[in-house]
Amino acid sequence: MSPSSRTSTRSFRCVLLALLVVAGVWRAGMAAALPVISRDGVVFCAYARALDAQGWAYLRTPETRQHPLFPALILAVRRAAGGLGAPDTPMTWQHSGQVVSWTAGMAVIALTGLLTARFIRRLQLPVHEHSTVLLAMLLAAVLDQNVWLSADVMSDQVHLAFYLAAACLLLKLESAPTALGVGLLAGLAFLTRPEGLMPVIGGLAVLATQRKRIAWRPLAGRAALLLLGFVVCALPYWLAVGRLSAKKDPRDWLPRENAAAVRNCAAAVNRAPVADEDGDASPGTALARLTTVDLRWYQVAPFALYKLLRAGRVIVVLLAVLPLINLRRRLLGPELIGVSTCAAGHFALTLILLSHYGYLDPRHTLVIVMLLMPPAALFLGRVLHLLRQRGQTWLSVLVLTACVLPLAAYAARVPNRQDRFLADATHWLTAHDPNLQSKRLVGGSSTRRIAFYADMRWDQWFEDPNDVRSLRAQLLGGGPGYFAVEVDPAGSGRKDSERAGSREMVEHLLADAEIAAHMRLVHTETGPNGSELQLFEFLPAPTTLP
Repeated sequence: MSPSSRTSTRSFRCVLLALLVVAGVWRAGMAAALPVISRDGVVFCAYARALDAQGWAYLRTPETRQHPLFPALILAVRRAAGGLGAPDTPMTWQHSGQVVSWTAGMAVIALTGLLTARFIRRLQLPVHEHSTVLLAMLLAAVLDQNVWLSADVMSDQVHLAFYLAAACLLLKLESAPTALGVGLLAGLAFLTRPEGLMPVIGGLAVLATQRKRIAWRPLAGRAALLLLGFVVCALPYWLAVGRLSAKKDPRDWLPRENAAAVRNCAAAVNRAPVADEDGDASPGTALARLTTVDLRWYQVAPFALYKLLRAGRVIVVLLAVLPLINLRRRLLGPELIGVSTCAAGHFALTLILLSHYGYLDPRHTLVIVMLLMPPAALFLGRVLHLLRQRGQTWLSVLVLTACVLPLAAYAARVPNRQDRFLADATHWLTAHDPNLQSKRLVGGSSTRRIAFYADMRWDQWFEDPNDVRSLRAQLLGGGPGYFAVEVDPAGSGRKDSERAGSREMVEHLLADAEIAAHMRLVHTETGPNGSELQLFEFLPAPTTLP
């Protein structure tokens, strides 16, 4: 290696290390500034605590609605922290989850660089590899979804890390050990989120393109190892839950009369159907009334594309368009068909999610955005190189700033900042009542976070404002505690809100003499867009209201 090459390599490593350090500090700062974790974050912490108390038997319970690897990792970190003297508190569980998410987020940045390097080498592209890799890692480091999910207690970054590692191997699936590695990594991704199955299908697509140049026996052996690696990871989980996935089983996507009845009933009362954080309309501990959309069949794909553009803040997706057009004849060739299958298959899954549940969050398309990072960085790097070649260095800096600065501006916003009122309500409650651990909090999936931080027992309310009778029985029959409910501003009349109908429901409850004798409003916290969190205390015996 020549002296200039050694200098270039040394500079590349220094910039790469500096990028990772800045990204790591940024994510740690966001994790520290987080006012409360997300709804699913509480679910994952509860899952981890249940694993700690019940072991793998918890997987057989109907309350299990997520895949187990992420909660198991949270539990492992929590036990390690306990060994170092950390107390068993809600914040210890939160920080354990954030450590896992942060670590996975850093791995995602590094794996994006590796995927880009393999992309360049596999296609033998005449570009500067080091600068293109650094650009891809920079885009991954400042993408807001990656920053937010690395700071929160969410499974997406862990899943994405295994997924990208499998995609790196898919770019050169030419040996039996590599096939086994793809299967194992896909199995670990599947144990984190159900869409982790897709790299297996991508691997089979790669092997199908090799059938003309490789004898059928070694090809069949690779396919068998690919499937074996996946099954080794997934089979214990399948045996534990008795189905393909406890989160979203494909059998649930088949047309069913009861599913249609649920949707019709929801439409009849002018509100969104009951759904969990990912839109799952089946029973479980993560139930939440989320705003859903009712789309016609021809609107589903454009809406999913809109969410994809949002996940990449438009910039990443647009940067990738021209390289994809130039590479269109190679997308289904042996070099790229594995990654192309993963991207197309994942997009198909988002269409199913959207059409079946009426819900799609931008983070559900994050896998596709990250698979687009290599061509996006390739195009950006080429533009910058041409500008510098023409002596327009200032313009190249301007172009780079125009691409990175908007992503960084979004990523600089504190995650869950709109939910700070839940932290404020928790602080008030813990100061108001020193005996919270012996009491319960009746509330939905959003206000469950108050119960989590106050270390109270959560008594789940299914957030149906039309079923006042069930809520009345729940409040009167479970012992002392509190009822937390979010309501829209008075007179707003919004029907597309998660809080639609809640204010009228509370007024109806308080009009009941028996309820009014047992329950009193003790605190109100202002939420986003003029909404309110109303906190009621209810007692086991009638009380005289002040």
